[in-house]
Amino acid sequence: MSIRGKRVQWLHRRPDGRLALGLLGLTVVAAVTLAGSPSASAQPAPARSAAAAAAPAAAPAAVPAPPAGFTTTWSDDFNGPANTGLDTGTWRYDAGLGVNFGTGEVETTTTSTANVFTDGNGHLVLKALHTGTDPVAGWTSGRVETQFDGFGAQQGGVVRMQASIQQPDVNTANGAGYWPAFWMLGSPIRINIPWPGSGEVDIMEDINGRSSLFGTLHCGTNPGGVCNESTGIGSGEHACAGCQTGFHTYAVEIDRSTSPEQIRYILDGATYFTITANQVDPTTWANAVDHAFFIIFDLAIGGGFPAAFGGGPNAATVSGGQMNIDYVAVYNKSPNFGTNLALGKPTTASSAESASFPASNATDGNVTTRWSSTFSDPQWLQVDLGTATTVNHATLIWEASAASAYQIQTSNDAANWTTIFTNNNATGEIQDVSLSGSGRFIRVLATARASAFGDSLYEFAVYGASSSGGGGPGTLLSQGKTATASSVENTGTPAANAVDGSTTTRWSSAFADPQWLQVDLGASDTISQVVLNWEAAFASGFQIQTSPDGTNWTTIFSTTTGTGGIQTLPVTGTGRFVRMNGTARGTQFGYSLWEFQVFGTAATGGSSIMLSQGRTATASSVENTGTPAANAVDGSTTTRWSSAFADPQWLQVDLGTSHTISQVVLNWEAAFASGFQIQTSPDGTNWTTIFSTTTGTGGIQTLPVTGTGRFVRMNGTARATQFGYSLWEFQVFGS
Repeated sequence: MSIRGKRVQWLHRRPDGRLALGLLGLTVVAAVTLAGSPSASAQPAPARSAAAAAAPAAAPAAVPAPPAGFTTTWSDDFNGPANTGLDTGTWRYDAGLGVNFGTGEVETTTTSTANVFTDGNGHLVLKALHTGTDPVAGWTSGRVETQFDGFGAQQGGVVRMQASIQQPDVNTANGAGYWPAFWMLGSPIRINIPWPGSGEVDIMEDINGRSSLFGTLHCGTNPGGVCNESTGIGSGEHACAGCQTGFHTYAVEIDRSTSPEQIRYILDGATYFTITANQVDPTTWANAVDHAFFIIFDLAIGGGFPAAFGGGPNAATVSGGQMNIDYVAVYNKSPNFGTNLALGKPTTASSAESASFPASNATDGNVTTRWSSTFSDPQWLQVDLGTATTVNHATLIWEASAASAYQIQTSNDAANWTTIFTNNNATGEIQDVSLSGSGRFIRVLATARASAFGDSLYEFAVYGASSSGGGGPGTLLSQGKTATASSVENTGTPAANAVDGSTTTRWSSAFADPQWLQVDLGASDTISQVVLNWEAAFASGFQIQTSPDGTNWTTIFSTTTGTGGIQTLPVTGTGRFVRMNGTARGTQFGYSLWEFQVFGTAATGGSSIMLSQGRTATASSVENTGTPAANAVDGSTTTRWSSAFADPQWLQVDLGTSHTISQVVLNWEAAFASGFQIQTSPDGTNWTTIFSTTTGTGGIQTLPVTGTGRFVRMNGTARATQFGYSLWEFQVFGS
């Protein structure tokens, strides 16, 4: 538990274009609520001199190789010369009066090498010094944080932040008020998203030389809230024998590959505390955890946390205690999306903030370099993949200056663009999106910024398959089609989740073999590729099968060595039905798929391709700014359009050109239409009704239709509830 993150701050832009935190001259001292008595401390030891407190650090160790399954994202071994400051391209000094941090600290943090320096032996040292006779005044110390704020876990991945640290060599007799910490803040705080909602993860804190540590998550609202702020969700005091006299390894893992997601706190390789996402509501967790972070080291003196365990500093508190950091490292375990096709490819942009932030930084594979645009809308970043390529996934790692609205587009000539994904309101820094499109060029077209600064990307990664020699995998045939399964784990993991175009929903089976998931394409189609996006519970043995009737099956792919992750399978077959027939599970759980995608060529007369996703959508009204029309065509079943609470209302999509329409799928929220029409128009003014009902059922309605038009709309004539009309997704299929 702690109250470390509570502070008042403002934001300014550094001359080099990076974000920096400034501190207002205000004091906000938070109260601490503790379980148990703070009096259970070790017996006081004899007071020690300042010379003893600054005992020399041990010989440095190299940054360890990544744990099994991880790769090293970034590290610093602090190999600078003796008595020199930090590289300000990598680190920033958070200098100022400790009282302004809002936690009751009494030190002044400085940029001086008396307080922050490398020792010439591979260590970063933060040193607390005292002058004068007043024990609660005259303290200086150090606090530093990474310039980079892109450290985090992808959806389906894991991130591990780790450091080797020797806590200040003080004890309960002479260490009152010492407060060393290794922690992280969510990068949204750098664009003034307030604490604690933007998240704080305290990896290691100790107070008063107690030979212990605390691990804490701060989230939600302050005071109180679901995270019990300003105390937070914490481990309580955990023994850490020898942590004052030697180096120990402190780490935290944010695991988004498991359900529910977890934060694991680790000391010397052993997990001592775990927080799971279901301890708070989904929104609180996502706002605090499911984004990027920056790392902080600091050595505070005094404050609410030390005060809760006896107070300090006092007359016996020694000057010269130092926190020695041997290394810090960030390791990632990423989902297996295949090869990053954008890595190292020619990349251009509409603008760059300066020569330090070129477009090429976004495709160099390095999350500590970034592209940043000028401070205006719109902006774009595009990659030349070199050849016609079918893309099925993209990962965007934004700096805190993210785009709040953007499109992903493909083109064969860098002149004529097709939108294959639209994001209108999500501002998370680490975004994984499923795609279905092809082209030699791919770009991010940012139309609205989340901050006053430009659009800034650490990395833009693209996955799929090059269409060398022509052909390619064909058209995505399965999305939004009727899916069924042998079983479901629970009502929250239905078969339909595997074909909804969202990688945040999944199908999961019962915990037994065999199990199957199948999709009805609506007509007998030629199948050329199947993509399986597995959750952690994958199949080690499975078959891909086709059928003309859902009864008689032909196997077109088979394996007993399934790897999980994202598996892209070239296949050859024909059928109306396609299924994954799982014969052996890779874990003790069931079979679980984020997405099951079938590509190929639609048969004449079939329901053909999805035409609506990512297109321009408008509506007669919206309930509020969080439920715009665009949500109904963004491919996500976690966002929705919702109208005003009146009849009639309509939602329409502009397909860009006239198409033949063969099917419409409406995925209703609880507020559905009992009466509605599906209409087409060549001009958005003159409408032809191609479907009509007064007995709408809600849920997912799949409607075979026949019509032609550039515009397609749902015209709601009667609501089934007292609320408005509300659609998770409005999908139009045709040719």
